[in-house]
Amino acid sequence: MARRAAAALAALLAAAGLACAAAADGLERRADFDYFYLVRQWPATFCNEHTCTHRPPHKYRFTVHGFWPQRRDGTWPEFCDPDSTLEERDIDDLLPELERVWPSWSSDDESFWNHEWTRHGTCAERVVGGQHAFFDAVLRLHRRLNLQDALADAGIEPSNTRRYAVQHIKGAVEDAYGVMPHVTCDDRGELAEIWMCINKKLRPIDCLARHGDGGGERAAAAFMDDVLDAPALPPLALLAALVAGALLGSAAAAATALRRAAAAGAGGEHGYAALPGGALAPLRGAVAV
Repeated sequence: MARRAAAALAALLAAAGLACAAAADGLERRADFDYFYLVRQWPATFCNEHTCTHRPPHKYRFTVHGFWPQRRDGTWPEFCDPDSTLEERDIDDLLPELERVWPSWSSDDESFWNHEWTRHGTCAERVVGGQHAFFDAVLRLHRRLNLQDALADAGIEPSNTRRYAVQHIKGAVEDAYGVMPHVTCDDRGELAEIWMCINKKLRPIDCLARHGDGGGERAAAAFMDDVLDAPALPPLALLAALVAGALLGSAAAAATALRRAAAAGAGGEHGYAALPGGALAPLRGAVAV
């Protein structure tokens, strides 16, 4: 009888061990990734597309959107520990800087930070560390890889009238930090976000073409210095511009037609970006948000 009980106990412990090992393997696979996206957004563009609850106290500056683990195949881990929620007391000393450089423009900051931690931070924990280490690492990277300074050094300043070649924006970041970023624009052609790729040693690396969008980005971007209420391009004018570009067989021709249509449909006040490969670049592509 005792032997049977001992055998049953041993079998139960073995099964429990296998279950724990399987769970650990599953968590490891979910948390596996190759690099990070350090994503910074331009608030003026965000507030053109969304209802913002407040504006920054002074001039706009790039603010942090997130720090997202990514895989080379275009997938990404997320919610690696969905029960882990932000403990604000653990990052109390970071709050003044977080409020300045990682604010939410459309909700309360705490909910935004909690979302970024639960969805992305929990998957970065084995590389970066816990909550304090995660947010501190992002703040350090944001300070060290200053986008505003990199663009200003290249003569790129916020303006409601000037437009900049996306390659010029990317080149400014490369000149400053030695790596090529991704640049995304909204449907109006306004600069939305700049994404820098960061390796697991928390050093910047070149961003390769994004999986799912062929690396497609706009050829030109507006870098707005304030929130605008620009009228949308009339659908017929947009269609005419696209058709013109297709017939003439060139993105530059399409861009010219689109700008002319924009001038007619929006009073000439706001330009629109060039079309790469005859199609509007996606805002995010196949990546996490």
